[in-house]
Amino acid sequence: MFTTDADTPSKDSAGLLTQPGQVIRPRAWLGRLRPVTLTGFQYRLGEYERLGRGLRLIEQYFPAALADDGDLSGKGWWEVLAHLANLVEEADWFTINWPVLNDAWSHWMENPDEERGDHLAVFLHYVPVTLYGFTDTESLFDCPPMELLHALLAECEIHAVSSQLLIDSELYDHLDEWTPQERESAWRLLQQIEADPGRYAEPVRWLPELARWAGHRTGNVMLDQHFDPYREGPWFTWREPDVEQLKTAWRRAKPVIEVLDRLLAWYEQDHGRLAQLADFLMNGGNCHDLAW
Repeated sequence: MFTTDADTPSKDSAGLLTQPGQVIRPRAWLGRLRPVTLTGFQYRLGEYERLGRGLRLIEQYFPAALADDGDLSGKGWWEVLAHLANLVEEADWFTINWPVLNDAWSHWMENPDEERGDHLAVFLHYVPVTLYGFTDTESLFDCPPMELLHALLAECEIHAVSSQLLIDSELYDHLDEWTPQERESAWRLLQQIEADPGRYAEPVRWLPELARWAGHRTGNVMLDQHFDPYREGPWFTWREPDVEQLKTAWRRAKPVIEVLDRLLAWYEQDHGRLAQLADFLMNGGNCHDLAW
């Protein structure tokens, strides 16, 4: 160890030691500190990182909203995420998948010491967007008109249909006799509707797009896809190209979704109306009763 005259302790005018080692005294300082674990430090750092990411997203997409927030010292990153999601819906960019966010929040509340919000924090990186694709049997069973369109017009193999569909549409054994040639004939009818929409009532003009939606063939990711974010996604990040893709998809999907809501309301008023829709698709003819 090197020693010089400078290493000799000296005193200032107040008589206090000014030797660097006397001032710092590392062991004395550490003794006064609370016990700190590396895990706790990493957790706190991660919380700040999440908060910063959420605020950067709001600053990027909704800068005016960030300016209105004022003091952010007491904000939790989960509050910022919820604020971002609300801003997206207020701007009508697309619809947020609130059930997914609420599930992640509940999972955190049930396991606060172990989970630490990791599932919820995923959505600071990936967009919790609602996708409306009928890509599994259960979702079709929940929407009989779309199940009917899928059963009659989908090009993929139909594995099962609900008994309620057969009753409401009065198909019974007729669906077993529905051939690929008859399916092609039904598609030609839909193509005629698109080629000359003026001949048909407004609701009927939407049948071609509804049929493509039932068979996930619209070319619109919001209508063709559906995923469980804990198994197959999320797929879309908060990067501008992904956000713009979702905004465009929503502008095109929204009117079709609204038409489906009308169709469902029409069906719920009288389940027998499904037989009218089936008859039109299978045989053509009068479509004036299809007034949803």
